[in-house]
Amino acid sequence: MASGLRRFIRDLHREFDSWIGRAFSKQPSLSSLAGEPHNKIGIDDFKQFAYSKREHFKRFHILPVHQNQTPATCDLKVYQDSLIYSLIVDNFKPGCRMLEIGGGESRVISALKNDYEVWNLDKLEGLGFGPKGLMESTGFKIIKEYIGAFSSELPDAHFDLVFSISTVEHFSSDEIVVEAILADIQRVLKPGGYSVHCVDALLYSDHLFVHPLVSTVLSRIKGAQVEADFKVIASDEDLWLMPWFAYYTRWYHLTRQSLKKFGQPFSINVLWRKEQ
Repeated sequence: MASGLRRFIRDLHREFDSWIGRAFSKQPSLSSLAGEPHNKIGIDDFKQFAYSKREHFKRFHILPVHQNQTPATCDLKVYQDSLIYSLIVDNFKPGCRMLEIGGGESRVISALKNDYEVWNLDKLEGLGFGPKGLMESTGFKIIKEYIGAFSSELPDAHFDLVFSISTVEHFSSDEIVVEAILADIQRVLKPGGYSVHCVDALLYSDHLFVHPLVSTVLSRIKGAQVEADFKVIASDEDLWLMPWFAYYTRWYHLTRQSLKKFGQPFSINVLWRKEQ
């Protein structure tokens, strides 16, 4: 599919979601929800953002591309984009060096590239339904490799922040691979640099599922801020799950399973700091 047509269809879907959300859910747009003055998202208290909650939408800076969306119909990436973008704008000065893992056609990179040194690590093979090419490739560096491959194109101790959005769940679960991914992230981070990842997770009636990288971070890295306890998350009345509308219009053609059988998608967010 030509890139222009793909972009047109994507934008059309986004506007349709926005209209449905405002017309039938009676929920305001994300731009209306965001509070003024903005209540910054602090790195030191990131634990309160360790999994997706409805209250978070009131704390976000909203990317222009998502401003008409509503929490009632938006997909998981809208929440995750908003969290990462807000965390960066609230805590990192212009000029900081950042690496997005698996960014593809990244909405966050597009918004940040004029103010930050941004790199995109993506082999562009279409894995996890990602792109095989980029419609825009200016203003940032693209490295066509996997994290965990210890690419010489990624310099040691270079980045103030390494982040990913809806990428970790596509990694192999093999223990050796997971350990290599974590080691490679630590390699490219500056001492004192941060790493934050929004990971697609699934909630069931009696358990949750999330990629083992999350538990590996918990066991390996002192001070990591994350919450992956089923009882804590399932009992939280403010938990935000991806709406059924978004699942059946965005995911069902890929999963071919009912929402109940597949599991209810939400975001687990993990942050850590590399020791100085």
